[in-house]
Amino acid sequence: MPPENQKRIAETEVLRHIAREWKINGLQGWTEYQTNFTTSICQWDGIYCNELNTLVKIELPRLGLTGTISAELSVLSDLEIIDFSENMLTGTIPLEVKRMSALKGFNVAFNKIHGAIDGFLPSLKMLNASHNELNTILPNFGLTSTMEILDISYNRLGGEIPSTVGAMEMVKHLDLSFNQFIGTIPHSFGDMHDLKGLFLNDNRLMGTIPHTLLAESSGTSFQKKLEYLHLHHNDLSGTIPEGLSSHLQLKELYIDGNKFTGEIPLDICNMNLNGFPEMYSGGLEGSNGCNTVACPVNTVSPNGMFPCKHCTENEFSPYLGRDKNCFTLNEEVILQSLYTKTNGPMWKNNTGWKDKDICKFFGVRCNENGNVVAIELSDNGLTGEIPDLLGMLAYLEYLDLSSNKLDGTLPSDLRFAPLQYLDVSSNRLEGHVAPMLCMKDEINGNGIGGTFDCDLISCAPGTYSPIGRATSKVIAQENGQTNIQCQPCNRSTSRFLGAKHCGTIRLDRDEIAISDFFSYESNLMLALIVLCSFIATLAAVIIYRTRKVRQNHLLHIQNARRELGGYDTESCCTDVTESQHALRIKVRKLQADDDHTFCNDDDHSCAFSPSCSSRRIDGLELATLNEYEDETNSIISTNSRTSSLMRGSTASFTGRSISSDIGSSSVRSRSSELWLNAPNL
Repeated sequence: MPPENQKRIAETEVLRHIAREWKINGLQGWTEYQTNFTTSICQWDGIYCNELNTLVKIELPRLGLTGTISAELSVLSDLEIIDFSENMLTGTIPLEVKRMSALKGFNVAFNKIHGAIDGFLPSLKMLNASHNELNTILPNFGLTSTMEILDISYNRLGGEIPSTVGAMEMVKHLDLSFNQFIGTIPHSFGDMHDLKGLFLNDNRLMGTIPHTLLAESSGTSFQKKLEYLHLHHNDLSGTIPEGLSSHLQLKELYIDGNKFTGEIPLDICNMNLNGFPEMYSGGLEGSNGCNTVACPVNTVSPNGMFPCKHCTENEFSPYLGRDKNCFTLNEEVILQSLYTKTNGPMWKNNTGWKDKDICKFFGVRCNENGNVVAIELSDNGLTGEIPDLLGMLAYLEYLDLSSNKLDGTLPSDLRFAPLQYLDVSSNRLEGHVAPMLCMKDEINGNGIGGTFDCDLISCAPGTYSPIGRATSKVIAQENGQTNIQCQPCNRSTSRFLGAKHCGTIRLDRDEIAISDFFSYESNLMLALIVLCSFIATLAAVIIYRTRKVRQNHLLHIQNARRELGGYDTESCCTDVTESQHALRIKVRKLQADDDHTFCNDDDHSCAFSPSCSSRRIDGLELATLNEYEDETNSIISTNSRTSSLMRGSTASFTGRSISSDIGSSSVRSRSSELWLNAPNL
């Protein structure tokens, strides 16, 4: 049979499989899966072939399709365009599909696809995966240098935007809006010289507009092409750079809903942006060209632009383009906002917070005039987010919210309060300290000697110190104290601001890690108590005793065996090793012929019997892997079973291949090992 016929048969089988899996009805060709396929696939609805009768495009949008995207699509090796948009597809995008060498356009917008967005070949020019449930973007994403259109808006993507996105030098349309990105706008975005539309709105980005986005810094080609710049609804701060006016083709500039201060440069006001006619540059009462970009300071509007309304007495708006209400300056209202947004009724101590006298609120101190000067609510069970309004407390000098369970980001609005001391360590705050807050004088000694350092506010994610921040070198020298600096985490990680220790938080190959919700200075005894608490939850079915022999411990697990009318006891060896920040407990099953009274120091390959089965007790699955042949001689974690022991703790059974030569044959078996990591709490 000619190769082209074999290929067409294979392609037909793939489409038959898709038609059957997705139950496609009402389309020519596709419905024949219920009988026999007789129509040439080039005549099927949604299938397009070129002049050589080669299948190059498949378009099946808006058909209510359900199911997953089949990896068998990769058999259609000549496909250039795939469009499955506006359906109800689930699952992930198969790697085989991402690696299709001829693929130029891939559209799965408006589905329910999750997982990572990565792995596409450089040949891809258009990717639209918007309005899905994607939750991971890898650091090397963006290395497809030929990409022209990328739309991954309206997903659940978080973390920092990879700087490698800027490597897409040919991209014309980049839409990352309506996600959960944090951090700053990468400077590498200025390398995208063909960019016409950049949409970063509705994320949690902070920092300033990078100078590389300004036409004067990016060359004449970038200057001529940028038409749409959407930065609204983020946490961006600083001032609006005048260099934006050099983008001669700019039609839309949306910056509202951020924390920009100052004024709109006049050159930008005169560009007639955002669809407003030229007469709005003063032709209507209360309007001008600046208002069509953003309302000025101390004014607000529902959309952050014209028409703008002035704040009333006892209200204030320090930002351009404020699209909410003006900030209140009423201290009682501000404190009640803190109480409400941090779940005040569940605080450990909320004495007085329902009264009218704010100076009698627990944790609040006032000056002689009754103004709030200090809030001390450390280790008080606060949850939720820190309200922006706290920055409007005009006399607040001391704020301690450490050792709670606050999440979200650290509000840059705190820069408006006259803070001298700020402690938000040991919470779950993400992102970075806003640059404008880093530049605030006096706070924690910041600015003394002309030195400004974000670490004085809070240690960045991936770093730690015993107090969750650095101390001023100048103050430390003057007082004869030890200067404390934020140190990088090495093998472990710290994903939150203000960490006092590093704790690993992910499974990497066979190493199980524990999150960093715990304090570094907590002692080893508490760690042992937590481990014992875990074992106690299994007490109904597990009899536990330990015997210390040669630094090893013996663990017995007794299982009821109805068919035997009694119990079957399994014995395991455990050893405990200590590292700087963690205890590691390794449990090994003894062989039937091993001595069950002690564990040998060199006993490193005890295997669970193949007759052992999985057991689920109190939500923890104790799973064993039966012996089977394996081609490798290393620990493999892809088949590991992981179960939650407690918040922040994990355990996993992993398999280790063991080789033993018998004559001319080699027998490879896999032994199960339970690993449990816990921090030095």
